[in-house]
Amino acid sequence: MSSPLFIPLAEAVLKTLNAQEFSRPFRATRIYDALRQMPEMEQMRVDVLLGDRKSEPLDRSRMKNVVRIEIAVRQVIKGEAGSELEQQELDALVAFCEEIDDCLSDRSQRRLTAAPWAVWQGTEMVYPFLPQYLRGRQFTSLLRASYFVATGPLAGVPA
Repeated sequence: MSSPLFIPLAEAVLKTLNAQEFSRPFRATRIYDALRQMPEMEQMRVDVLLGDRKSEPLDRSRMKNVVRIEIAVRQVIKGEAGSELEQQELDALVAFCEEIDDCLSDRSQRRLTAAPWAVWQGTEMVYPFLPQYLRGRQFTSLLRASYFVATGPLAGVPA
């Protein structure tokens, strides 16, 4: 049986985000459902979720796994719909999501300290914002970070 990858990798992304300085203060948490509408919240939420995993043979004894971890950013919008204040809030939140991308793609973070066996492959901003939540006055953005992990004998993944 192979070693678990999802939870240790999600925890490593969580630790990386919480250890960095960003333009907005937050404390990331790990949850399973970040796309449900949130009640009125004062603070921005940054949540780390399990994404998906693709596996295929790497060679005769090892497997190539691409594990994707999702990061959701949510914040209640205070500016009136269509106002300049709303536009400024949304622009700042999209820029913040780009900061998260920059953090994970930074050369020094491509191998996460808490998961050196995983190598960053890329980040995509799946949804810069979800319109259905925005109509309800909540900004919700979803980023997906992909990591390569070799598993099998001598692959370096902890058992």
